[in-house]
This record gives sequence, C-alpha cells and structure tokens, in this order.
Amino acid sequence: MKQVGIARRSFLWSNLSARRCPPLQDHNVAHPRRFHHDNSRFLIDRWTERASFPPNVNKCWPIASNSQALFRSFSSSNAQDEKDTTTSSITTTASNEDDEIEQRRREKKQRSLRRVAAQYIPQWLKSEPFCFERTVAALNLNLSAERYRTGTSFTAKSDLQGQYRKVFVDSIPSFTNYVRTSDELPEGLNKALNRLVDAGFCDQEFSTLYRSIKGGESKRTQTVTLLSQKQKQYEERKRTIQLINEKIEELKDELVEVQSEYSNIQQIISNPSTKQTGKNSSESNSVVSMIASAARMARESKKDAPNNDPETSASENTTGLEKSSLEQRMQKLERRIRSREDHVESIVHGTRKVLESIENLQKELAESQRSMSNETYADTQQIVNETLLILCDYLAQHIQTQHSKLIERWANLDDKTDLTKPHEWYPYARLEKRKIVYHGGPTNSGKTYTALQRLKQAKTGLYVGPLRLLAGEVYETLNSQGVYTSLVTGQEKREFAFCTHIAATVEMAGNLLDREFDVVVVDEIQMIEDKDRGFAWTRALMGLRCKEIHVCGGLEAKCLVQRIAHACHDDFQLHEYKRFGELVVADSSLATHPNEMNAYKRVQPGDCIVAFSRNDIFAIQREIEAAGHKCCIIYGTLPPEIRTAQAQLFNDPDSGYDILIASDAIAMGLNLNIRRIVFNTVYKNDGNSIVRLGHSAVKQIAGRAGRRNSHFPNGIATCRNPADLEYIRQCLHTDIAPIEKAGLVPSSSHIDLFGEALQEYHYGGLDKHGNKIVPHLHTLLQEFSDMAVVKGDFFLCRQGDMLAVARWLKDIGGLDTSQKFTFCMAPVNTSQAKVKDVLVKFGKKLAAGEVPGLTRGSPVKRANSFVDLATLCSIYLDVELFIWMQNKFPPINLMEQQAALARKERCSAMIKQGLNETEKLKLDHCYITRDANLRTEWTREQQKLGSSDDDVMSFDESDTEAEFRTYL
Repeated sequence: MKQVGIARRSFLWSNLSARRCPPLQDHNVAHPRRFHHDNSRFLIDRWTERASFPPNVNKCWPIASNSQALFRSFSSSNAQDEKDTTTSSITTTASNEDDEIEQRRREKKQRSLRRVAAQYIPQWLKSEPFCFERTVAALNLNLSAERYRTGTSFTAKSDLQGQYRKVFVDSIPSFTNYVRTSDELPEGLNKALNRLVDAGFCDQEFSTLYRSIKGGESKRTQTVTLLSQKQKQYEERKRTIQLINEKIEELKDELVEVQSEYSNIQQIISNPSTKQTGKNSSESNSVVSMIASAARMARESKKDAPNNDPETSASENTTGLEKSSLEQRMQKLERRIRSREDHVESIVHGTRKVLESIENLQKELAESQRSMSNETYADTQQIVNETLLILCDYLAQHIQTQHSKLIERWANLDDKTDLTKPHEWYPYARLEKRKIVYHGGPTNSGKTYTALQRLKQAKTGLYVGPLRLLAGEVYETLNSQGVYTSLVTGQEKREFAFCTHIAATVEMAGNLLDREFDVVVVDEIQMIEDKDRGFAWTRALMGLRCKEIHVCGGLEAKCLVQRIAHACHDDFQLHEYKRFGELVVADSSLATHPNEMNAYKRVQPGDCIVAFSRNDIFAIQREIEAAGHKCCIIYGTLPPEIRTAQAQLFNDPDSGYDILIASDAIAMGLNLNIRRIVFNTVYKNDGNSIVRLGHSAVKQIAGRAGRRNSHFPNGIATCRNPADLEYIRQCLHTDIAPIEKAGLVPSSSHIDLFGEALQEYHYGGLDKHGNKIVPHLHTLLQEFSDMAVVKGDFFLCRQGDMLAVARWLKDIGGLDTSQKFTFCMAPVNTSQAKVKDVLVKFGKKLAAGEVPGLTRGSPVKRANSFVDLATLCSIYLDVELFIWMQNKFPPINLMEQQAALARKERCSAMIKQGLNETEKLKLDHCYITRDANLRTEWTREQQKLGSSDDDVMSFDESDTEAEFRTYL
C-alpha cells in the first residue's frame, strides 16, 4: 500500500507539472519537462520487478495503466485549452486594432464634415436665392417670395422686410459654428453633411473643380442667351435688308418711269410742233392729276407776260406745270432712294458687327466647356440642392430658437397681411349657397337684357355696373316699367320709400354687403382684371348676399368666375350668347396713306370716329364739319348728363347730327346707333406709357357698331391709318385670352388690424421716449402693399392714388385711420391741380369739427378756348368730389350741398355752350403728327424690350413723318 501511495503521489505531481507547463505538440523533441513522466514510469517498472507479490498482486497494474491513460487525457485537454486561449488572445488584439481604425476613420470623416460645413454652408446659404425663401417658409411666415426679389439681389422696400433679410444673414455664422463645433448633430443634418462628403467635397481637387464649374455656369448661361439674341438680330437684319432692297428697286422703277415722262415733256418744250392737243394731251395731263399740289403750284407759276394767244398760253402753262411737278417728283424719289441706300449701308455695317459678336460668343462658349461630365455635375448639383433644403430647415429652427419673440411678431404681421383667402372676408355671404349664372358673349348679344329681365321678376334686386350712365339707364328703365328702384352712386342718391330694387355703381356695392337680395346683376365682369378698379367687381362677386347673382360680360372671364364660385361653394351656370348682327372689317381705311390730309371728309352718316385725345377729337370735328356734317362729342371728363344728351342727339335721326366723335368712353354704358367705327389710331397714352390697344379693347369698341332694332343692325370696323387695318382685323378674328386673376385691395379693417400689429412690432408699440407709436396711413398702406401675400387667382390692385391722398392727409390731426382710408377711396385723379386743395380743406374742417364748405376756386365763366373748356370740366369734377365726401361723412350741410349743386349745374351749362361753339375756339393741333409721334415712341419702347417689330415699318413711318413735317 505504501508503494501504491508513492505511485499515486508521483502521478499527481507529474500531472500538476504538466498543467503548469503544457507539452509541445511535437513529442519527439527532447525536452526537460518530459522527465517527470519518464521518471514516474521508471519507478513503477522497478517496483514491479523487485517486489514479490502473490498471484493476484498483478491486478494492481491496471491501476498504473489507468493512471497513464488519465495522464494522457489530461495532457491533451490542457493542450487544447492553451490553444483556445492563444486564439482568443489574438482575436481580441485584432478586434482592438479594428476599433482603433474605425475610430480614426470616424474622426477623419468628422473633420471632413467640419471642414465642409465651415467652407460651403455660409457661401451657399448666402448665394442661393431659394435658401432665403425656403428658410422664411420653414418659419411658417406665409410670405410671398416675389416681394423680396428686385433685379438680381434681395432688397428691402421697408424696415420689416430688411429685418427678415438681416436676421437670415446674421444667423448664418452662428449656425455654421453650431454645425462645426457640436459634439452630436441631429440625424437628418448629419446625414445631409455625410452626403456632401460622400459626393467628394472633402477632396480638394473635386471641390475646386465644382466651384469653377458652378461659378462659370451663370456666365455660360448669359453667353448662350446673348448668342441667341445676336442670332435673332442677324436674321432680322437680313430680312430688313432684303425688304429695303425690294423697296429700293420699286422706287428705281418708278424713277425710270418719271424720267421717261420728263424726257417726253422736255421734247415737247424743245419741239413745239410735237405738242399734243385734245385727247392726245389727256395722257400727259394725267400726270398733273397725280400730284396733290398741282393747283397750288399752278397759282404760284402765274406770270405777268402778256397773253396774246389764250390757247397757246394755257398749253405752255400746263407743260411747264408738268415739267416742274416731274422735277420735284424725281428729286423726291432720288432722296428716298439715297436715304434707303444709306440705311441699308448702316444696317450692313451693324450686321458685320453682329457676326463678329456671334463668332466671339461661339468661341467663348467652346472654351467654357465643362471639365466634369454633365451627368456627374447634375448628380452633384442635385445633392447640393437637397442638402441645402435640409440645411434651411435646420437654420429656421436655429433662428426660431435665437429670435423667438421676433418671429412671433413677424407671424402676427403676416397673419394680418394674408390675402390668400378673400372669400372668407364675407362670412354672411357664405351662410347660404348662391347660384351664380354667367351670361357670356360679345357686344350686342342680349346678355345684359336677359339678366335684367330676371332682375325685374325678383321681389328684391340689385344692379351694379361700372358707370353712372349705366346705373342711371337701368334706374330709368326699371322705374318706367313699374319696378320701384333707387339710384345710388358716389355723387348722387335718389332713394324712395318702399323701393324694392337698387341701381348702383359697382364701387357702392361695398356699402350694400349687409343687405339681402333675391337677385343681383353684376355687369361688365371682364373688368375684374382692371389694375385700378378690379377689386370692386371681386368684392361684389364674393360679398353680396343673394340667392342668385347674374354676371354679364365676355367669355374671357368665364373660367375665373367659375373658380371663384367653386371657392365660395356656390353653384355655377353658363349661358352663352351670339351676336345678333354681323360685325365685319372694311376692305380699306379712310386714308390711302398715313399722312393723307382731310381723310375724314369721306365719313358717312352713322360713323363714329374713336380718338384718345381731347385735342384730336376737336381737330377731327373741325375737319368733318368743314365737309358739311354735324358732330356730337363724347369723352371721359365730360359730365355724365352731357354725354347722355350728346348720345341722344346722335341717336335722333331728325336732329341733324349724323357723326359721333368719341373716346373709348363709348366702349360701355351707352346705347348708340352706330353704323361704322373708325379708329383714328390704335395707340394711346394710358397715363403711364404709350400702349397699343389690346384685343379686348378693340373688340369692345368695335362691337359698338351695329345694334339690334336700329337703322344699322350690322356693324363695320375700320380705321384712318392703313397701317392699323390688319391689326384691327387680327383682333376681331382672334379669341381674347382668358382672364387669369381678379383684383384685390385691403379693406379698412385690414389696415386697422395691421396698424395695431405694426405698432406692437416697433419696440412693443412705444418709441424711445415711451410714447405710443401711431404709423401714418401712407406708411401703413405702403407696408401692407409690400407685405401682402396674394396667391392663386388674385392680384393686388394699384394704389398710387390712395398713397398720394394718404400723404396729403399726413399732417392733419384729429382724423382716425378709418376716416383717412375713406378719403383714400375717393374717385379722384391725383394729377389734377385742384383735387388736393379740395380734399385737404375738407379734411381739416372735418378734423376740427366744423362744417366743411365748398372750395371756391376758379370762376365759372364762358369758355373762350379749349383750355377754358378743360378748366370747366375740372371744376365740375371738384364739385362732384365735394358732394361725394359729403355723402361719405354725414351729416350733410344742406346749404353747402345746394351751393355745390348750383355750381355744378352752371358748369354743365357752360360746358354745353362751349361744345356748341367749338368752331370759335382757337386750336393749334394736328392729329396726324400726334399719331406718328405715338407710333414712333411705342416702336422705340418695344425695341428696347426686345420686340420683333419690323425695322422697315418704323423706318418708313419716320420717313413719311419727316416728309409730312416738310410739307407742313
């Protein structure tokens, strides 16, 4: 047993030794550590040899054998453990190295992100216009982006708009610093910047290449645009040269003919025996009939020599007259040929320069080819734009955090200037679903008559039209048919008890929004697009309370009215009409050439000449009345009652007045028996610039010719100048473009709420002295106009006259904003001299609590000149303005009202007398010269705007105008 214990201890000790030092894989290699194993085996073998055991003692050997097996098993297990430990250690080391590499990669990318942020974000945010718009939109400040853009850069029209831009620009550095230094960026922002890095912006060479292409892109675009313009100029010049050369050939052929005739006359003079007499002389005498100045030259060519033979003397005079006329004609033709040849030479010289410019631009365009593929650049630009949109959203959040109170004030101001939903301004009209019936068609089609028939059948009704003449005509018609009707205009009110209907001007509809009617008729709806008065039609269409609203006008406004009806949740019906009589364009104009004098002697009874200048009207009147006709006169500044009287005089076949001369005031509001419309010109001064009549205006005016149930059921349209005939024909045979937008203006409540918000914005409503800030009305109007948000089917009407009146009332204390706003809505022309005095004096009296009196200006006296006649019309308008203000600011002073009415009647009488005595008034005016000047100025403006008008036309017109001036 002792020996067995020794063997066990030896085995355990060797096993522990093996665990401490694991054996090598190759057991054939001698190693000191194997000594323990071999020594234990040796001890066991020696013990078994020397000992004497009984027969069964050998059973102890399996114990030793099992020990060796266990030893080998433990040794193998230890070796595997050591192997796993080594592998794990190596794996851990590799994993640590990968983590370090990934960490370094992330740090490198983070540095790239910071560099990209610092390098590109400020530059892109400031240079790209849409970034400012996107940021403002992300701030929920419902602002119209168009109002920030003036030319190529952003400028502010007001202090508030400057603040928007200033805050945006000032916030970019702090936002860039936040992106560059923040430990952890938002996920969306981080992802956006990573896209820039992945696109290659961390590479210096790629960034430089992209910047060079981006910087040259605008220049490349400008080059392409300029090249296109130059090529267009080149083609136009080629066409111009060709046409002028054709004209030169025609003139040369004519010159050859004249020279041949001149040679014949020269032979007759040198050889008297060859003189032609009787019928043979009629051929040469035809030359005299072609010369307009033959008679005048014959009188000048009279000589004092004795006349021995009357026949011979007459023949010699005729021959000399022919010779002199032909000489002048040849000189004139030669001058025209030389002038056109010089003109061709100048055009050719300019064409050479244009070709040189084209070659230089093509060369520049070829040199500016991109060094980056179009696909790569487009993809990169798309990534940049998408990234900038995300940056703008986060910049807006940054601004919101930094300027929360200021943003709140801005939002309040924007809410007060939001004009995007005008149908919500009239909640009472939205209480009941209305039926909008559109009566669309040309003039003389019966659309207004049909609507008025429905108005007469209604228990209560309202008619609104553009002119007092129309309202007065409806007023008289309805009353004559037993429908009790009141008349309400700005200057006149005829109200009766128990009236069921009202006839009013469209501006007065604003005072009737709280009334309820069964049927409403809105006439001339196409004027909803008028830049000055369009808001009145929009207000009437959306705000009037009624069951049915009948809208009359051209079909060009049909789609717009339908969209407005849909926005108001109203029903829409369309009734289309066709013209009763035929309207055609004449084959020829009155004049054979633009400068023909006395062309209006060819007018016929029933003609209406349309001119756009008061002096033109009176000059044409004198020419026509010299031919034996009697003329009626209608133009805009005449009093309404005089216009009505003149129209009745023209319509009366027994009056003797068979010709009408009018301005475009006849386009609506008067029923006239016109056979033919004659346009003196299609160009006019609209108060701002020289314009050519649009298709709608030409159709509206020409449509006055021909009237059902009159002596002239069919109409004819023509003109004086042959150059206008084709344009008139084109207008009448072309459909008018659909009206896209309706006019809007802010109401008094809009301005009041905006004023309160603006006071709060400016230092909390207090100035530096602690006094309450009250902005002037003209400031409020200007600020509101700059900030107003108008979208979709609407636009903001012009407010020039409103701003002028607001400035006049600036220094008048005691008037609140609402009262001043009412003054601003007065129907005035601020260019008239006395209007300011009338308004300011009335405002001061009203502010002081006194009774406003009539301004006694120029005396009402007989007109001795056309200037006096214009002064009388101005006095009449001033009196009407006073009456309008009295109606707007009651109570009315009856004494002053009666004095105003008396002055008004006296003015009307003097104007009527002046119209009857126009032949006695001095007039120094030529309508042909004025027409030529208008054409020249309009052509020049169109050429500046890049119009493709024919250069020959402008050249020929200037040439004939110069000849006409020489003739004069």
